[in-house]
Amino acid sequence: MEDPYVPPRSDVKKISRFRQILPQIIATSATIVLYLTMGMIIGFPTILIPALTAKNSQDVLHLTMEQASWCGSVGCIFQPLGSIIAGLALQPLGCKKSMMLLNIPLIACWLIVHFATSNYALYFANGLFGCVMGLTTAPGLRYVIEISEPSLRGILVASTSLFISLGFSFIIFLNSLTDWRQTAAISASIPLLCIIILFQVPETPMWLVSKGRSDAALKSLRWLRGWTDAETVREEFEKIVSFTKNQNQKLLKRQWSGKVAEYKNCPTVEEAELAEPASTSQGLSERVRKMFKDMTRKEMLIPLTKCCIIFAINCFSGVPILRTYMVKIFDDLNLPVDPKKASVWVALMGMLGNIGCMFVIKKLKKKPLFLASLAGSALCLFSMAADLMGYLEGTVIASFHRWCHLTFAMALYFFWNLGIQPIAWSYLGEILPYKGRGPATSVASSFYFILTFVGIRTFPAMTEFLRLEGVLLFYAVVCAAGLFFTHFLPETEGRHLSDIQAQDKEGAETEKL
Repeated sequence: MEDPYVPPRSDVKKISRFRQILPQIIATSATIVLYLTMGMIIGFPTILIPALTAKNSQDVLHLTMEQASWCGSVGCIFQPLGSIIAGLALQPLGCKKSMMLLNIPLIACWLIVHFATSNYALYFANGLFGCVMGLTTAPGLRYVIEISEPSLRGILVASTSLFISLGFSFIIFLNSLTDWRQTAAISASIPLLCIIILFQVPETPMWLVSKGRSDAALKSLRWLRGWTDAETVREEFEKIVSFTKNQNQKLLKRQWSGKVAEYKNCPTVEEAELAEPASTSQGLSERVRKMFKDMTRKEMLIPLTKCCIIFAINCFSGVPILRTYMVKIFDDLNLPVDPKKASVWVALMGMLGNIGCMFVIKKLKKKPLFLASLAGSALCLFSMAADLMGYLEGTVIASFHRWCHLTFAMALYFFWNLGIQPIAWSYLGEILPYKGRGPATSVASSFYFILTFVGIRTFPAMTEFLRLEGVLLFYAVVCAAGLFFTHFLPETEGRHLSDIQAQDKEGAETEKL
């Protein structure tokens, strides 16, 4: 592979900042429509469980609380499976093609739910939803991170969380207009929109370079930076090519120990594989072996461990578990408003948190925003628990006291979406090394989904044993512990991916010395 000729810098055409930003927003829109669907999937148990557990339900289907906990959590069981498949398939297929294929089973799932005549159909559909969500995490996040310039990356990644919240709000809003079956039927149209948009946008330049398609990569980068000429993107393109070659060369040195000289000029991993002796197996087992090698090197293990800890904090900050039972909890708390309406208000506060993240992340940076969100969430959880235990009864006006639970819940959802959720997923795509990033992303996201399954599945038992206030105190302690862990996270906002990983490598080498 020879790099495409890019003429020397002489007369670089200047284009407006709006024109530079617009194509990145258009490209991201394909992903955010997919994340909109993810938000709708996350919100669907919130409307399904109260509809089918109600004693006066007229539907042919009915769920006990035990069945409801399975219906709400079964998707989390299969999300790790989807994540593992994504880790194996992402590099061969690329982000764009992967996302296009994912929309097909999403349409099928919504139709299965619409026509469901047994609880098993709901379990199957929710399980398949979970698998597709696991498949979506790696390509969706990686696409946004790799197509965006450093100054916009934080904002664009935060926009994905905004659309998860929007999807959550949208499906609850739809349910306020019609029943859950019609809501599922309407939801089936959203994946079609995603496919249409994906046809209009390019693949990521970094993936194209890794496949030896430098001409296509340059064309993609020119499109993404304002439909400009090669000279304007020359510096960034050379950085991508250099970074990818360096990563490939490191991989080859591990694969061809003792024979590096023979392959040192091979620019891509794929060409190296073609050059291997015919007797060497290149099947699934060989790919798994290489993946395991990538996953177990120190420069991967350290950031991967950090990502897993971030996800544990994210999960047990409470919101990923509480939102499944939100309507039921609000109904039990006897709020002064309809529980469905209260759920819409909470979801809207989450959207405001996402919007706030997009506006302040560039100025405040990720670490301070993550700290502020954890502190705010811990305060809300402590306050909710204290109120349930009766400690706030004499400290607030009696007429306002009935609104306390809803106020704290809205504030909690705001803080979680302001920093904890978007920054956790942003770190996943930024601090992991490029080689092995797909499988590592799958491992970390699988870990998160397993924890979420455990949290949702055990929530009814925990509330019986500890009561709701005890569970909220546990979540508050997790948020407080997260404040101390944040010290060990790198600041990634506004930095090129190659610079972030170069610093991580230097840190690992310093520890080794």
